[in-house]
Amino acid sequence: MSIFESQYQIKTPEGAFNPSICDFEGKRLIAYRTDFDLGDITYRHSARLAGVPWQRPTIWLADLKPDLSIENPVQILDFAEDPRLWIHGGILHCSHTVSPRPDDPVLKCKMGNSRISSDHRLISFWDYPYAAPGSRFRDEGTEKNWQFFECHYESYAVYSMNPYVAQFTVLRFPGLCRKFKDTYTSNSYPKKAKLDWKLKFPSCSTPPIKVGDSFWGFFHSWTRKRIYPGGRLRHIRKFYTVGAYRFSAGPPFILEAYTPEPILEASGPRKLIYFPCGAVYKDGLWHLSYGVNDDQCWIGTIRHDNLAAAMEEIT
Repeated sequence: MSIFESQYQIKTPEGAFNPSICDFEGKRLIAYRTDFDLGDITYRHSARLAGVPWQRPTIWLADLKPDLSIENPVQILDFAEDPRLWIHGGILHCSHTVSPRPDDPVLKCKMGNSRISSDHRLISFWDYPYAAPGSRFRDEGTEKNWQFFECHYESYAVYSMNPYVAQFTVLRFPGLCRKFKDTYTSNSYPKKAKLDWKLKFPSCSTPPIKVGDSFWGFFHSWTRKRIYPGGRLRHIRKFYTVGAYRFSAGPPFILEAYTPEPILEASGPRKLIYFPCGAVYKDGLWHLSYGVNDDQCWIGTIRHDNLAAAMEEIT
């Protein structure tokens, strides 16, 4: 089910992907990711076998023009993945996944946040090297896809929306400190969501935006599909899709609605990935930025009424 009014490729440098957009100080900004190989193909193969990093992901920030070209690109972060631009206290921030470095003995991903100046300079950086209560990654030491937002002048993060344990979890970070103060967990999923969640393994993907009396956000999910070229099983690959959700505008942040069907779905025999990282709401229209196949940046528009109609209320 596609409810997009339009979809266009952003004119980012070759190999850029997973873009996040944000309107700030009268300009539309875009952050995106690029990866650089740390060695030749022999090194990459041996690094994969050894379970150590073989790429160096970086994050860039630039101005996004109306013709979808970019200006003034600046590299702001190194060994960082999947930027999400958001605003707190009138200051631009970029949350992201902190990637493991080759010399990191832990070799686990964790969440990071950065404060960015108006001229695209990194002001400060901090990370969150721990798992929150109930994390399915607690034993692995891996943290990804926290989506930060501002509510009543305080900072929060949507931590989890796992339907298989019927949890929707939001964390509160007073003053953007590294340690969360409160945890809000609602078990408000309908029973059928636990039994028949068509999108599989959902993860929050864009910083929530308040529209009306609720916060709205987009999430990505993945599922494995078997590929049978010529009638024989050749591959089992991940396919990434996109959905949307809505939750109440204040504590305890109750999940209110979600799309039971993908609004952007991978298909075909190729490895297809749709990975949303940012959204802007303006004049009844959603502008959603997303990566395609880990090597392209795209932006699509959705009418708010159509998005609301595609959602299923949780009762």
